[in-house]
Amino acid sequence: MFIKVVHITVFAFQNTNENDEITRYQMGRYISSNEAIWRIFGFQIHERDPAVVHLSIHLENGQRVYFNEQNAIERALTTSKTTSTEFFELNKQQNIFGQYARTLLYSEVPTYFTGNKALKRLLLINVRGPTSYEYLRTVNGQLYNTYHDACRELQLLESDNHWDITLRDAVLSSFPHQIRQLFAILLTTCFPNNPKELWEKYKCSMSEDVLHRHRTTNHDLNIQFNREIYNEALIMNEDLCLLISNQPLKLLGLYSLNRTSV
Repeated sequence: MFIKVVHITVFAFQNTNENDEITRYQMGRYISSNEAIWRIFGFQIHERDPAVVHLSIHLENGQRVYFNEQNAIERALTTSKTTSTEFFELNKQQNIFGQYARTLLYSEVPTYFTGNKALKRLLLINVRGPTSYEYLRTVNGQLYNTYHDACRELQLLESDNHWDITLRDAVLSSFPHQIRQLFAILLTTCFPNNPKELWEKYKCSMSEDVLHRHRTTNHDLNIQFNREIYNEALIMNEDLCLLISNQPLKLLGLYSLNRTSV
């Protein structure tokens, strides 16, 4: 025996120019018995656990500034405050709050202090009590020019041991141009901690074909590796890096080149 069930839907068209969003929302909203009881007893409707606080990360004077026609002059004359800059200011305070804040890491501050919107990554989460961007770049009393140098001095960066092994294995079975290509890939995609050290260790292997060409061209087998040969090999490396990522070696942590001598 089969029973046929028919669903009937009733709707209507209404010609109106009104668009009352509040009324539409109230008519379309359904409050269940669970939500009603929850509200009657005054329980919290929204909750975040654990609490999530956005901590800004930016370079010195690199914070975003939002402005319009009315406040453009004011924004230009007033330094925009962020959680990073206010973290420094908090650590400068000589009261009990500043003293305690200087024992905390950047990521720990929201646990003990509340702030508002007025209130660099690796250093900020590893250096306690910084008071400025220069403080972040200072290690054992020495001010470093870059955050990268400061991180390296603090031994916060990953070791280049695996890149060292990669190049060492390539030297055993690859031609110089292949080793240079591998080195360029490491520079542009793997960002080794100390590329100069890797270059100094394997520059002879990456320059053997250049040395052979100089010896053949000059009919002199006594020519040895020199600055000119290394510079030419570096130029080849830079050409590869420019092709891969459009970045010169100087931006990748290596030396500035002398292209006029080639």
